[in-house]
Amino acid sequence: MVIRGLRSSDPEVQSRCVRRVFYEDAEPLLRSIQNSLFKGTVDYDELVSELYLYLSRNNWKILDSFQGRNGARLSTWLSHVAWRFFMNVRNRASRMEYRDDLNPFTHHLTVVSTDEMRLDIERTLSLMSNKRYVTVIRLLIIEGRKPEDVARLLGTSVQNVYNLKHRAIAQFLEIYQ
Repeated sequence: MVIRGLRSSDPEVQSRCVRRVFYEDAEPLLRSIQNSLFKGTVDYDELVSELYLYLSRNNWKILDSFQGRNGARLSTWLSHVAWRFFMNVRNRASRMEYRDDLNPFTHHLTVVSTDEMRLDIERTLSLMSNKRYVTVIRLLIIEGRKPEDVARLLGTSVQNVYNLKHRAIAQFLEIYQ
């Protein structure tokens, strides 16, 4: 019944089911995820929205995978799915080297012209003291080359390219701010 309600085309029915599932039944679960994985930095409504969008992908394919066999409860299934999903979100965010003070879901960028951005980037790169870092940023980020190619060009390991990238971005951001 609840699954049909979440998928309903009737906004009132869908709203009631969303409220019940995400703001009543799963609230303790999502609050735990909010505090454990994201240290309270992600808004609760954002968690709900992200999980709802995840469950509704591909015409509700993920939600439809709940079968309720052998007395399985939706809340138990949702617990496993939500933890796995948000752990992947957190891991992706850390691999993408988000700063801790940025929200892993949304990043609001100021709209500026491409020319202004290019000038800002070039100015910041010219102020960087480590030219190897500049090279790594140019090759990996600006030109979009693969880490393996950059490692070959620089005569180093792929792991070292990732380390250089991390330090290069840190130096870039320090100067840019």
